[in-house]
Parts: sequence; C-alpha cells; structure tokens
Amino acid sequence: MTGRLGAFGPLRLSPASDRKQGGSTADNLVHLKVTNQTCARAADFEALIADLSSRFANLPAGDIDLEIEIALQRICVYFGIDLAVLWQWSAAPPGSIVPSHYHDAEKGLEPPRPLDEQQFHWYVQQMLAGRLILTRSLESLPAQAAVDRESCALYNVRAALWLPLAPGGEPPVGALGLNTLGRERDWPDAASVFCATSAARSAPSWHCSG
Repeated sequence: MTGRLGAFGPLRLSPASDRKQGGSTADNLVHLKVTNQTCARAADFEALIADLSSRFANLPAGDIDLEIEIALQRICVYFGIDLAVLWQWSAAPPGSIVPSHYHDAEKGLEPPRPLDEQQFHWYVQQMLAGRLILTRSLESLPAQAAVDRESCALYNVRAALWLPLAPGGEPPVGALGLNTLGRERDWPDAASVFCATSAARSAPSWHCSG
C-alpha cells in the first residue's frame, strides 16, 4: 500500500501479502495496524511537533542550531530511542553524507562523522526515492542491504526509523535517522509512522540552518 506524505514522497506500508515477497522493499517494513490508541499517540506527537515547529518562527539565525538539537532531544525522549541524527547530502562532498545535528540520549558517544555513501547505499537510495524506513532488527533488512547491515553493526545500530527530508517539495536533501543502539526495537503499530509524518512536515524549518 502506498500513500503520500504531502511533498515528502511515497510512504510504503507493508500488507502481510507484500511481506512474503523475498527481497522486496517491504521486507524491511513492519506490518502496521491503526488503533484508537495509535491515533491518540499520533495526536500527542502532532501536538509536540506543532510546539517544536512554532519555536522556529521568527527565530534568530544564531539560535536555530540549538533549537534543532532541542527538537531532536525531545523526539528521542518521546520515542525512547538512543540516537537521533539529521543527515544532509545536498551540500556534502560527492559520495558522502554529513551529519548536521544530533542528539545522543546517553551522552557518551563521539559526535557522528561524515560517512561514505557506499556504507549505507541501500538506505540512501530509499531516502532519495522518498521512502520511509522502519527496521526492528538488522535481520529485517533485505538482502540488497547487506552492506548497510554490516555498517549498522559496526556502529552498533540495531533498529531504526529513517525518513527523507524534502523541504518545499524538492527532491530529498537529507534524512532524519532515529536509532536504537545495541538493542532491537519493535514498532507494534502505526503510531511511529504517523509520528514520522508529523516530523516530516517540520522538515523545511529543520533544514534551514544548512
């Protein structure tokens, strides 16, 4: 099933029939169910994103970076995840992806460094195609993401939610990566997708500091 996130490209969910197809993009996605609790949780996150987005209105340029870091921190707390990174490749040297902002919930990691695109080639291709990615474990990545799986293991990433960022309806210029470190993460319902949708809507303001 494919839907659209406004200007942020296709969102592919995975019906049970799709997930049986070996090697397909759907293999790495979680089967999602919409419940009343899901809708309530999504509404709560919509309110959080609205609050975060409002903080960028008329914000002096010198304060933008701090506000982005605060936003990432609050999203980490909401999801209960370990690491949030805002990646950009629009201004990056060819063949690399550059972290512009991050939040480490444990406060013990070295700052993320620019990465060779080939280390996460499958992820980057999905982002450029405008696809949201949910992975509950390294084993849930498809066969064509073998290099990405090795790279995730190298950085201790075990589960992730990635969404493309495309300010103003332009082609994606980066991605927001939400990651758990050293532990798998189940995504039991559609709340995370709705939450990611909300986060995507704030992408223009998040990207503005370049």
